[in-house]
Amino acid sequence: MSACWCVTKVMHSRGLLKLLSSQAASMSSLARQPKTFQPITNTVDISSPEFLATLNANHEKEAKYTKLLEMVKQGGGSKAVQRHLQQGKLLVKDRLANLLDNVDDFLELSPTAGIGMPYGDIPSAGLVCGFGQVHGKDILVLANDGTVKAGTVFPITLKKQLRAQQIAQELSIPCVYIVDSGGGFLPLQAEIFVEGGKVFHNEAVMSSLGIPQIAVVCGMCTAGGAYVPTMAEEAIMVHKTGTIFLAGPPLVKAALGEVISAEELGGATMHSSVSGCVDHFAATEEESYRICRDVILSLDLPDVAYPTAYADPLYSADDLAGLVTRDNPNAHQLISRIVDGSGFHEFKSQYGKSLVTGFASIAGYPLGIIANNVGDLTPDASTKATHFVQLCTQRRLPLVFLINQSESDVGNDAAVNGERLKSQARFMAAVACSDVPKVSIVTGAFEGMSVHAMGSKAMGANFIFHWPSASFSMHSTSHLEGVISSTHPELKEEKIQAKLLSTSSSQYAASNVWTDGIILPQHTRSVLSKVLQLFKYSKSMKALAAESTSTNQINFRM
Repeated sequence: MSACWCVTKVMHSRGLLKLLSSQAASMSSLARQPKTFQPITNTVDISSPEFLATLNANHEKEAKYTKLLEMVKQGGGSKAVQRHLQQGKLLVKDRLANLLDNVDDFLELSPTAGIGMPYGDIPSAGLVCGFGQVHGKDILVLANDGTVKAGTVFPITLKKQLRAQQIAQELSIPCVYIVDSGGGFLPLQAEIFVEGGKVFHNEAVMSSLGIPQIAVVCGMCTAGGAYVPTMAEEAIMVHKTGTIFLAGPPLVKAALGEVISAEELGGATMHSSVSGCVDHFAATEEESYRICRDVILSLDLPDVAYPTAYADPLYSADDLAGLVTRDNPNAHQLISRIVDGSGFHEFKSQYGKSLVTGFASIAGYPLGIIANNVGDLTPDASTKATHFVQLCTQRRLPLVFLINQSESDVGNDAAVNGERLKSQARFMAAVACSDVPKVSIVTGAFEGMSVHAMGSKAMGANFIFHWPSASFSMHSTSHLEGVISSTHPELKEEKIQAKLLSTSSSQYAASNVWTDGIILPQHTRSVLSKVLQLFKYSKSMKALAAESTSTNQINFRM
């Protein structure tokens, strides 16, 4: 065998290997490329008078909301903040920064809850709730804001906390309670006492289901609130600033005539070394969050691979505020600005056109979309949507509802009305019974009882957010105004109208926790991305919880 032949053979082999390697790299590159459906064609003229008028009107609403949000972020005001800091305590924003991997990724729920309550303004309802990550694992944080009425629990605080716990239980997301509360607001105790016990019930049940419950006591933890850390699986308490007692020093003195300090009665040293009510002693608040992060690391929560390759929408999210009006939901153009590559595979495009249904993906997560379009919720549209909900349930795809539905016109044809009612009832039942994750965005009107079929909170939506342009009402404002005027002729028309407008407004819904908060239109995709990430994490957590709860055990402090 000649040397020349050997060299030729080696070179040929190397060339073949190089070719195969190149082909493999090419195939790998193709595999990594995001796959999207055919994109929706852009038909929006952003220079048209109609678009610009809508854009300007919605920008005014967004500016008003942003201003309110900035005010809410100040907590109880400068004096309360100063007093809080003088006590050696961190502000909620700093507590989150110490606990979470990246506080900028925190998805806050109902930040403007509690504004305009009959008992006054309670910024953020005195409780900051939301989802963030610790060591890459999703958790729900429920943090009392000690600068707002000393962290006192009002009826709206309780409502917000129960809603957050509901979401955590539905998705099997671990909870971290950052406790800094003076207990219930006693003048309103009748509205808090009975339902308040549900907080403890939820904590116990979630623990029994394998959903971790962790508490950090960094301030007062008085009366009923004392059960939160005591029922947690692990509790951390901060020296000097954290206290836990059913009755504080003033009540002890009144009942027994004994004088005792808060630290002696219920401080971190006593509870970590004598009572055993807490498991970890932290010399500083910063240390308490380091310990909390270690506790979460010890839970051995599942690692989840999230999508990394996906296409951005072809069209700007900044257009969204100019697209949607009460009379024109502009469903296709709205969808094209929030889904990957603006791609959408529409289902039954020629049938029941007052609803748009179809498949898409957001941040790499496949899903089904149901969106209101121009016109009433007709029997055909309801039938189509019912079919589509069943498809998504069968395929285990999350459902995203884009809601902008005005009250339907009612005629005098009994047969037509009957068919409409039956088809809407089927649609509503399909949504209520579907066990796939659901998230809803209200972009305009949320009106009439049939709108519940569009993934309302009452129908089991895991999350529901709304734009500043949204409005909420059982009937149209004009319809309600006419009914009230006819039954109460003594009331002035202007007063009726003002009352109806204020109680159907976007902020009124947010204040009362009818939804999970207001989001700006341009943030819709990023919020949905975070929610879909939580849905994916939920799958792994539910599998883990199922393994750990074969005996349905509860953690008891012995």
